Amino acid sequence: MRLIDTEDRSISGARTWPGDILPTLNRVVVTCQAVGIVDINNVENGHNLAESEYRIANVRLRSFTNEATKGKTEEMDSITNQIVTDYQKVRSTYINSQSLASNELPKFARKAVHELPDLTTLNDELDYWKLVDTWQVLCNTIRQAKQTQLQGVINEISVQVAMEAKGPLEL
Repeated sequence: MRLIDTEDRSISGARTWPGDILPTLNRVVVTCQAVGIVDINNVENGHNLAESEYRIANVRLRSFTNEATKGKTEEMDSITNQIVTDYQKVRSTYINSQSLASNELPKFARKAVHELPDLTTLNDELDYWKLVDTWQVLCNTIRQAKQTQLQGVINEISVQVAMEAKGPLEL
C-alpha cells in the first residue's frame, strides 16, 4: 500500500447526558492506494500483541510470472483471443445490420453503436477493461430498450382493458 493522505478526526470535549466529559476519541482516517499483490515473508511481532498494537510484516511484491502461472500463458492468450472474437462478432452484428440496430436500440444509441471501438487485440489491462466497459454499456442499453418497449406494451394493454370496462377510467 502507498500512503496517499492521513486525516486526524479525533473527537474531544464530548459530554454524557448528565454533563460528564468523555475521554478523547482518537480516530485517524488513512487513504491508501494498492501497489500490487504481495507475499508475506514473515511477521515480526506475531505473538502476544497488546490491544492497541498492529502486526508488522515483511512483504515481497508478487511477480505474476511465478509457479502458479507457469505454462498458463497459452491458456490466458486463448481466453483473451476468444473474448476479442466474441466482442467483434457482437460489434459487427450491430454495426452491419440495420434491422438489429433500428429494432433493438433506442434512437439515441443507434449512432453510438457505430462508434464502438474496434479492438482486434488486447495489448494490456487498460484495453481489456475498455472492452468490458463498452460491452456492458451495449448490453445494458439493449436491456433497458427492451424493458422500455415491454413497459409500453403493458401500458397499452392496461389502457385498452380499462377503456373496455364500464365506469370511470382507472389505471
